Amino acid sequence: MFIYDLCIYPEINFTMKRPIIILVVLAFLWLNPSLKAQNSIGGYLDIGETQVSEGLYSHISNIGCFEKTKWGMKAGYQLGLVQPQDIIFNSWYMNPYGKIKIENVLLDMGGEYLWTAISQDIRETNWVVSARTTLNHWQLGFGTSFRTYRLSRKAADVYSGNRITENWNMMYNATYALKPYENRWNLSGTFTNYDRFIIQQENNPMLNLRFDYNISSRLLLYSELWYKPAGLMVIRVTYYGMFLRLGVSWKI
Repeated sequence: MFIYDLCIYPEINFTMKRPIIILVVLAFLWLNPSLKAQNSIGGYLDIGETQVSEGLYSHISNIGCFEKTKWGMKAGYQLGLVQPQDIIFNSWYMNPYGKIKIENVLLDMGGEYLWTAISQDIRETNWVVSARTTLNHWQLGFGTSFRTYRLSRKAADVYSGNRITENWNMMYNATYALKPYENRWNLSGTFTNYDRFIIQQENNPMLNLRFDYNISSRLLLYSELWYKPAGLMVIRVTYYGMFLRLGVSWKI
């Protein structure tokens, strides 16, 4: 997209600066005394395998959130510790959103930009528009993404090829929690086709079982078990991969 077309730095240098830029922006929001808000930071470790991972892979991710009464901002990045694409900094996103109340339902509506290094030579970008809400036992989300595949700058110097675009990809998420969300511990299940750093095709949903435990009013520990099938609502559905996530979230 235009971010890459106007960039005057080599891709590898700008790529490594992205987590620093994200942290600087979030630090300004968190530390500015004139902006009173609910802030949180968190991180998690993913360990799993897929049909193409050639053994176990692992990622570590960091997420920051700045939220006021009527709007908020989330941002994060993912580092590959062990992965088939052999790229350390492989994903980042930014998600500004507004909080809109319709009768008794509070909606978070916003946009998102997601950048992902699929391999050494291929990059994926997504522009997203979405809405989500949290009820007593449910979390529901719906949106659409505009996806672009392109060659990296280094690969573009060697190979020729055009960008591939996919418009109006449907995104969906439905989570049911055993306990109300304010409970100290909870067990929930999710049916979705997207996660923080991945957006699947509509017919490739993922299943997630999650356990939450609040150590205190500010500190949350959680674990998630994800299952990825290869296809759904098609002739054949097969196993693609699974991964375990261990995470922590801290309200500042």
